Amino acid sequence: MRSRSGIVAALVAFGCGAQTSPESSDAGDGVCTPALADSLTADGLREHLAALSELAAEHGGNRAAGTAGYDASLDYVEGRLEAAGYAVSRRAFEYPEYVFYGPSALEQRAPEPVVYAEGVDFFAARFSGAGDVTAPARAVDIALDDPTASTSGCEPEDFDALLPGEIAVVQRGRCYFRDKAENAQAAGAVAVVIFNADAEDPDAFPSSLGSSADVDIPVVITSLPIGQAFVAAEALTLRVAVDGATETRTSHNLVAERDVGDPDDVIMLGAHLDSVPEGAGINDNGSGSALVLALAEGLAACASTRRLRFAWWGAEELGLWGSTRYVGSLDDDARARLTAYLNFDMVASPNHVRYVYDGSPDGGAPPGSEVIEARLREAFMAIDDAPVASTGLGGRSDYWAFQEAGVPVGGLFTGAEALKTEAQAADYGGEVGAPLDPCYHSACDDLDNVDVDALLLMARVAADAVTQLAGDDAPLVLAPEG
Repeated sequence: MRSRSGIVAALVAFGCGAQTSPESSDAGDGVCTPALADSLTADGLREHLAALSELAAEHGGNRAAGTAGYDASLDYVEGRLEAAGYAVSRRAFEYPEYVFYGPSALEQRAPEPVVYAEGVDFFAARFSGAGDVTAPARAVDIALDDPTASTSGCEPEDFDALLPGEIAVVQRGRCYFRDKAENAQAAGAVAVVIFNADAEDPDAFPSSLGSSADVDIPVVITSLPIGQAFVAAEALTLRVAVDGATETRTSHNLVAERDVGDPDDVIMLGAHLDSVPEGAGINDNGSGSALVLALAEGLAACASTRRLRFAWWGAEELGLWGSTRYVGSLDDDARARLTAYLNFDMVASPNHVRYVYDGSPDGGAPPGSEVIEARLREAFMAIDDAPVASTGLGGRSDYWAFQEAGVPVGGLFTGAEALKTEAQAADYGGEVGAPLDPCYHSACDDLDNVDVDALLLMARVAADAVTQLAGDDAPLVLAPEG
């Protein structure tokens, strides 16, 4: 078993089909070479995407955790893996899910009555407390002239002027919605209205306080214009109502491997299989799921020095639950056997950027992660000389639990809601000022929302890097000398 402390060693470039071990000598004829990347096709990837799209269409339009669409997606991936010769296990885990039992409400009762439309003018926050209250409302530490400077509700003292029993009106920005709601509740607020502060995208939007929020009062999210009207109103009285609660649900991860390679030296690849409830999730994250499945099928006859393990995570969209529960279920020895984890989330964005996760220690990556980043960059360079950008490990995808456990992490990403810059358009083409994925977390994330050429490139880069990593026996992290 290899140590994970100390300085990082350089890996020797070596395709995993170029050598076999006693454990892997019956694994095939060594296809784990650059030919694997060449064997991946747009049609093969498109086949997986089309299957996931069809399953969503047959099951209510999405593949969200806890739905028939997600279970059907599990069946599809499991069937393909078993046909390829993998031992596949479904691993159950529990996760908290916020359930709405009835409609929510946001109304202005004074100075004049206005009723706002749920799903248009406002959204109830997931993991809000429940209740139906009518009370005077007070704006808290608002900075309309410079929204970027607003810390409205982020500090307990922001609520010094709030009277117990009032509704707090706070501005989006600078801290989590959970923090704003918890601070308001501690100050005696009976409800919270959070309004958008983005003048370029001012609408209300669905959001969450997070399952860890300790909030018992109703919380809603509204638009910038409505928030501005509330701030300007005199003697403002509001009604806020939310009818919902947190329930414990069960979902499943899918984990597959073959009895090939060193079981004490495991390279793991993963992608979340669930979508958001709003749509089929074909880029987010059918694309990553298809990529990992295509690699698993291509590597099924591969002889490798390291063990390869593949995972499709559940309930990522609800808080990274599948991957977090998986890592949490491992004992110290099982975690130590994980040499690396590579994550693939949103790898076919239509207005894409070529992102590699930053493996530097300065970016919070565990030692050894820079080797994974280097392998991926080398794979890009072997295909063409287009620039490759780094993206930080911000905790937004399933690498997070592995990162927290000290496992070297890396992976690929092509962008979500961020807007494309002029420099990025010069490097990769696409539309300046438009989202990298214009259908992020939306109903339009369908087959028309993927760039299959970008997905094929990402798959080939991943194949090259994984075969290099899986075929080597040099440790990513060396034990310290002495």
